[in-house]
Amino acid sequence: MRSLVLAVVACLALAASASTAHAVKRPCPSGEVWDPNRGDCAKKKKVKRQSPEEKYYEALEHLEGSAKNASIARAIELFEDACERKLGAACTQLGFVHLRGRGVAADARKALEHYERACKLGDTDGCIGASDIHGSGVLGKIDHARAVKLLDQACTAGSGRGCHGLAGKYQRALGVSEDAARAATLYKQAFGMLEGECAKGVGASCALVGSMYRDGDGVTQDLTRAREMFEKGCAGAAGDACYYLALLYEYGNGVTIDLELAYQHYERACQRYDHPDGCFGAGALLALGSITRDLKVLEPMAQRACQLSQTRCDLLGFILGQGIGVTQDLPASARWYDVACTQGNGVACRVMGDKTSNGTGVSVNASAAVKYWEKACELGEGLGCTWAGKYHFWGDDASGLAKQPARAFELLHLGCLRDDHEACQWAGELLTLGTDGTGVADPKRGVLYFDAGCSLGRGQSCSWAGDLYDDGRATGAADPATAIRNWETGCFATVKPEVFGCRQAGARRRTGDRADKDLAAAARAYTRACELEGGDDCMTADTIIGEGGLDADAQAALRLAADTACTRPDDQGGRIETACVTIAYLQRNGSSAFTKDPRASIAGLEASCARGYHHACVLAGEVYQFGLGVVTNEDKARQYFATTCDAGYQHACFALANFLNATGKEKEAFGLLTNACNDGHPSACNVLGFSHYTARGARWDIAEADRLYARACELGDAVGCSNVGELYQYGIAHEPDAAKARELYQKSCELGFQGGCGRLAYYLERGEGGATKDEALAEQHYTAACNADSPEACRSLAELLERGGRTAHSKIAQLKQRALDSAKEQSERNPYYTWVLGTFHRDGVATVKDAAKAAELFVKACEGYDPLGCLDAGRLYLGHGVEDGSLPRNPELAAVQLDKACAANVGEACKLADEARGKGGGGDATVPLTPKKGGCACDTSSSSPSVEHLLWMLALVWGIRRHGRRRRR
Repeated sequence: MRSLVLAVVACLALAASASTAHAVKRPCPSGEVWDPNRGDCAKKKKVKRQSPEEKYYEALEHLEGSAKNASIARAIELFEDACERKLGAACTQLGFVHLRGRGVAADARKALEHYERACKLGDTDGCIGASDIHGSGVLGKIDHARAVKLLDQACTAGSGRGCHGLAGKYQRALGVSEDAARAATLYKQAFGMLEGECAKGVGASCALVGSMYRDGDGVTQDLTRAREMFEKGCAGAAGDACYYLALLYEYGNGVTIDLELAYQHYERACQRYDHPDGCFGAGALLALGSITRDLKVLEPMAQRACQLSQTRCDLLGFILGQGIGVTQDLPASARWYDVACTQGNGVACRVMGDKTSNGTGVSVNASAAVKYWEKACELGEGLGCTWAGKYHFWGDDASGLAKQPARAFELLHLGCLRDDHEACQWAGELLTLGTDGTGVADPKRGVLYFDAGCSLGRGQSCSWAGDLYDDGRATGAADPATAIRNWETGCFATVKPEVFGCRQAGARRRTGDRADKDLAAAARAYTRACELEGGDDCMTADTIIGEGGLDADAQAALRLAADTACTRPDDQGGRIETACVTIAYLQRNGSSAFTKDPRASIAGLEASCARGYHHACVLAGEVYQFGLGVVTNEDKARQYFATTCDAGYQHACFALANFLNATGKEKEAFGLLTNACNDGHPSACNVLGFSHYTARGARWDIAEADRLYARACELGDAVGCSNVGELYQYGIAHEPDAAKARELYQKSCELGFQGGCGRLAYYLERGEGGATKDEALAEQHYTAACNADSPEACRSLAELLERGGRTAHSKIAQLKQRALDSAKEQSERNPYYTWVLGTFHRDGVATVKDAAKAAELFVKACEGYDPLGCLDAGRLYLGHGVEDGSLPRNPELAAVQLDKACAANVGEACKLADEARGKGGGGDATVPLTPKKGGCACDTSSSSPSVEHLLWMLALVWGIRRHGRRRRR
């Protein structure tokens, strides 16, 4: 309490010292006089000698310092004389003098007495002044209801200012229930009065007319007309008009942003027209470094703001809190903010709530913070309502603040009314989810708040509204057209755009799913997403531009969006390095929107790497490793990988391990893979599992491989999930489990691996493993996996189409030949595909049936430790499925092969090995197998990289296939 008293005393001292600060020559035209209460020039009427009016004008001259031997004390004496003689305007000026502390200690109660007397005498400015005091809470209690009565009195008496203020009360539910229709009527009424006054040269009225054009209150929004009105009012010496004009130039509303011009208008309002908000605006631009001036002028500017009105002592609080131009003093900062809050500054109250909630210069106290925020809310500060509402929703045990969802919703409703888009979002969510204290979900009401938040520029609210319209919860019937419009609005929202809306709208426009197919609109949506987040969305936009053959404008727009994201200044969110990497990728090969330029591509990656973006370093290394548009340079590649790995980036360690594996240094790679996997790198766990499965740089250990594949899957590696699924499907290290296999393949597919989708299709085609039979979806998955170079998928697709009898034989033959060719090509690097190739010769797929050739390939796969090769070699040598004479039966050789499969915990192989030896079953499933090189049941199909995995696309397909797994970020 003592600190607060000291702050108030200090502020009063500043105010009391302000007398000389107001001796400014005003630019009032001849025949006009400065009205300090309005902050504007007013026409000077002809008056009789010794009349109250003559005393009034003489008092103004003394107050302004233009009288001979000017004295504020004399001014007050003359105002009091005129007021006693029932001149309302003199009483109003006395209210101003006591409120602002002109030559006297500031005293809001005395100010109110004078304003109310002026109001009773018919001076509407007095009514408005009294209303402001009641509405600001400067007397200790905010009384909007009393303020409304005074404004109503002024409005009824013909004051445009009064009607305008009253409209705002109804619009924002301050002291009255929200009534948009009443507010609109009052705004129109006010506009008619104020426009006429502005035409007669009343600058303050021009300021209000301009604000109505700016906000669309009582008139169609017109920012150009708003600027014209502000310029006219500012030229007419209205401080409000200069201040509003400065705001336009600071934020670029209807004009090009011009911070220097904004500063000039703020300073003019401050210095020439005693406008405290103008002082604050100028000081804020200085403090934030938005303009260049000597910071020595900052503290005097802040002091002047506080002198002119204690409501603007928050500028002192700001510079003290940040230590800008003054020594940082957090407790003093809080005290000045508290003074401003006490005087009715809602923003200052909100900041005090923030400070009290996090203990900046004051003790942490969530309950006290909520009181500050609630006061801010009462003063019309929407964000104060929002924070108070959120804390009532959360509660705080430490300060004894109970959870009150109903009160939370009440405050969030007010925050939304007071134009805080976050409050609208929260209120909408509480209603939609039924967490508003009622326990009943009400999305039909919720969407009204989302619509309001969307109209305020919050993309998230547009997206929620879009979802509710899309699934019918908004109105009771699905409305995809409105949903898409909302998503697109959210995508291009001016305040807080959201990428989700871009992607939703873009996907619908691209496919024509429940919407008109429109590739141009889809490209625009993804181009906007590219600008907001870079990366994959830039790639998708480029692909769509190609799909639609879109023109140069669409191409240029994407280039600009990607470049904007890549070069974005820090004060606008900072550079998005994924956009820089995308540009580099597209330049490497050329694309729909980017010209092929390998030099620019590697330069972009190296520049991104130099800025500290580690993934760009990895990609640069892969470019040099595989010679992607540059001369291969393995030394440089290894340097990129090793340096970035040493910096602690595990993906670089993973890339270095891949590099070492590719150069035959598998044992060196093993340690890097182990560290990366232990650090949570999904693909490292998958490749490490492959190392154990094939004894490449590690001990041969099927159980450990199974564990590592499962770990990779848990971490989100799609190929790891497919690998584990394969073990369950074929009964390796597990009992065969179709349901578990199908579940894992489905997860792999959902994570984006087409090979997993191809294996899932097996169960969809047959309706097995818990899957619902769906041949159409199976065909779709087979096709995608086949296109991603899976020979098994191409074969299965051909057989599915062949059974259907609706596909030309030539196409089926082409698919089978494609399957055979792919299996041959991949068998050179992976024993799993040696087994696949063997099955083609065994079954006669695109070749003649040849059991001997199949057995040869199965044995070769088995030598590479692929258990399926061992199992099928044993089967053939036992004569299972062999036509008479095509392959001599050889139980001894069969037993050798089957023992190897048994060692991989393939239960069927153990039983067949006993059969080969003439035993009756059983068998030892733990036969040792000497670790050498090997093959595995891990997935070795490699797919064309998807859009979703852009950041590792720079690795060529050869590099991806090398170890039968897919790279991951």
